[in-house]
Amino acid sequence: MTAPRSWAEVKKTQARRLGTEQAAIGYQEAREAFALGEQVKALRDSKGLSQSDLAERMGTSQSVIARIEGGGVRPSVITLERIARAAGVRLAVEFQDDRRGPMPVLLSRRRAAKKAFVRERRPSNTPDTVAKGRLKAAFKRAAKTARGLR
Repeated sequence: MTAPRSWAEVKKTQARRLGTEQAAIGYQEAREAFALGEQVKALRDSKGLSQSDLAERMGTSQSVIARIEGGGVRPSVITLERIARAAGVRLAVEFQDDRRGPMPVLLSRRRAAKKAFVRERRPSNTPDTVAKGRLKAAFKRAAKTARGLR
């Protein structure tokens, strides 16, 4: 790729990129992350908690809360459950009909290749692998419960 020669070329290149479907999806995801962060902030404010207080109740750092509230990250459902538990509320997740149509899922080539590789090398469901998986899941649940009790 060659470097643009003038500011007009930079603007044209940027306009072409912003008009792509990937850019639209990126902006939509950023809007959703920001809206979710605003909800977390509103919840925290309604409970009279500071970012540090909420972080302490969750067992995490204040900077994590700041990133979530600022829309810099899209928290997992587990993180949202921890926020809800720390604020003393119940988490409700719902699906809404999107009038603009379904949002396509775009995977990077690297991520798509990794998914295909993982799918190919999955072990068969022998009794040993099933038992190991159940034991691993039990340890994870116990660790999450222990973190929640702190």
